[in-house]
Amino acid sequence: EFRKKPLFEFKTGVGQAYQDIFRTRSELLKLEDEFADLSNFARIFEFPELMEPTRALQDQCHSELQQIVQMWHMVDMIEYQVGQWKTTLWNDIDCESMEERAKGLFKQLRSQDKFVKQTDCFVVCEQNVKNFLSTIPLVSDLRHPSMRDRHWKMLMDLTGVKFVIDDAFKLDDLLRLELHKFEDDVGEIVNRAQKE
Repeated sequence: EFRKKPLFEFKTGVGQAYQDIFRTRSELLKLEDEFADLSNFARIFEFPELMEPTRALQDQCHSELQQIVQMWHMVDMIEYQVGQWKTTLWNDIDCESMEERAKGLFKQLRSQDKFVKQTDCFVVCEQNVKNFLSTIPLVSDLRHPSMRDRHWKMLMDLTGVKFVIDDAFKLDDLLRLELHKFEDDVGEIVNRAQKE
């Protein structure tokens, strides 16, 4: 029942996950009190070893809860950083710096405990970071000065998303194209632009 809680699913979101964690921690503390009472009875009737499996399970729940708290801290940090990058104007995008920082975040993410790596929260977050890391080199390629309106039109046709590159164009506008799904095709468009 513990591992089925929504706090292990990415779609729960950071805010709701923290609330669920607080509620779950309160439930565990309440169970600790009940466990203490039952342990006293077990000692009185000289069967304290019967409580050992329950103690081990409680300890495991506390440990896993702490691990998922760390995971949600990581998700929060990643979402904050990517959110900041999304607001970057097209002319101000520093792909190299973003890629370096994203690789650092990915390395931190990969250092999570084995248990956490099995959760939906981790799997989805990891995939999101991988997608971002696949997209940033494509953004760098698209910033090549040889890109003309006709090449951008090809990109719009490829992704099925219309956009206008103007002074208000931001990284978020490109991220919405989900370029990681079109890596080879984007490369072809940029190569064509460079050869013309």
